[in-house]
Amino acid sequence: MQIEYMIYIYGLVCASMLVFNGVFSVSRRASLHRAQERAQRMEQELRPQLERIAQGLAPEQKHLDRMSRKLKGIKRLMCFHAAVVSLREQEPKLTQRYLEQCRSLFLGLAVAYSSASDMKKAYFAFLMSEYRVEQGASHSALAHVMVEYAMSRSAYCCENALKALYGFGNASYVTAALMRLDEMGVHRSSKLLTDGLASFQGSHSELCRMLWENFTEMSEELRLVFLNYARLVTADYCEPFAALLEDLRQGMECRLAVLRYFRKYHYPPVWEKILSYVENYRENNWEYASVAALTLQNYPGQRSVQALKKALSSPNWYVRYNAAESLRVLGADYLDLMDVLNGNDRYAREMLEFQLGGLKGRRDPA
Repeated sequence: MQIEYMIYIYGLVCASMLVFNGVFSVSRRASLHRAQERAQRMEQELRPQLERIAQGLAPEQKHLDRMSRKLKGIKRLMCFHAAVVSLREQEPKLTQRYLEQCRSLFLGLAVAYSSASDMKKAYFAFLMSEYRVEQGASHSALAHVMVEYAMSRSAYCCENALKALYGFGNASYVTAALMRLDEMGVHRSSKLLTDGLASFQGSHSELCRMLWENFTEMSEELRLVFLNYARLVTADYCEPFAALLEDLRQGMECRLAVLRYFRKYHYPPVWEKILSYVENYRENNWEYASVAALTLQNYPGQRSVQALKKALSSPNWYVRYNAAESLRVLGADYLDLMDVLNGNDRYAREMLEFQLGGLKGRRDPA
């Protein structure tokens, strides 16, 4: 009897789950249908405003007032975005001009959503990153509000607000947001911040200048972000970055980032310093030797070849691998490498042969 009861209970649970899934599916479809209808009605409401834009007129004030009241609800805001996406596919230029002329509307909404939950603020910040209504503006109250949004403890809200600031293209607001986050001890993903800065829509030289002016006030985490960003966008910092290599107060990750900078941008005055990391290899600083070995790819010459050949005998696999790769990039010939290929250091020989793909067999005149 107990087994039969258990079977009945199991069947009841299964039936209940089926009913629940059916009701949820129907409810979800109905909800999506209603959302689509609202988005279509919103689109019809926006079309006359686009026609006014095409005629050189501004959106009607009563329309803006009505939108200001309606869009304070997150569901209506989502419908508004769906309508904008649809209109952008049909009339991209007119739609963007409409959005730009709604700056006062978005500023009011930004203030209104400041007291909302982090998820709602994150969604509004996402829309601002998509619309870029303040792109190129030298002063922007909306950008100031986005800086405040970026201080949120929610990673989603912070990331979306930063994306909006990158899209606005104002270097001072981006710098202010990053410095305030740094002061608060909030350190987001280094790669996300670097990639975000690389997507900046304003002057990269201006943003680099402002960040460099604040370099001494930054934590090591933010310094690393700046150094990686500078490597992506400018060759203008060779001289000041060369001084960082000599500055023992800089952390290891920052100095390694500087080495990677000089791997991309050739700067002869640092050649000796890069060589010293490889030639004076120590087991407790193998990271420097490893990155410096790669950096020597950008510094051809016999001294570089000799230093890299020496690094092939390192007990550290990464140092040997990077040294062999750089020798390949530098185009070292068989005569330069004959002593290694015919030598007794098996690990150096095998690493070199692996990187060079059988150089000896191709180039040996015998």
